[in-house]
Amino acid sequence: MNQPPPRTTPPPQTAPPQAAPAPAMPRIAEVLVTTTDGFSDRRLLRTLGEVIGVVARSRDLPRKSDPLTAYPPLLLKARQDAVEQMVAMARSAGANAVVGLRFDSSEISPTHSEVVAYGTAVVIDVNDQQRFQRHT
Repeated sequence: MNQPPPRTTPPPQTAPPQAAPAPAMPRIAEVLVTTTDGFSDRRLLRTLGEVIGVVARSRDLPRKSDPLTAYPPLLLKARQDAVEQMVAMARSAGANAVVGLRFDSSEISPTHSEVVAYGTAVVIDVNDQQRFQRHT
């Protein structure tokens, strides 16, 4: 019987598959976003109206994925993408802030869902911060 020659290098080691780390929240320059109805240290100059961002995503996971570890990064990415779209809409309307940020999601087909970010685009006075500073 012919035997294969002995291996001179060890077999490559592979790490067990892990869930991808959650992506960092994107920095959105020039547009402040808050879940509150306003900013305590900024004066509201003008309300421009509703802005939205909508993202549709497949709910299918790669085979052998653990839903408890695979879904959270996917959901976080969908929310971040929806916020980026909402901010782009606010910026194109001339806003420098969005107040009242909210999220909604729903099933749009058996394999797809949508994530919606929405709020109110506003213009705030960015030069008046000192006057409205909180005193502690």
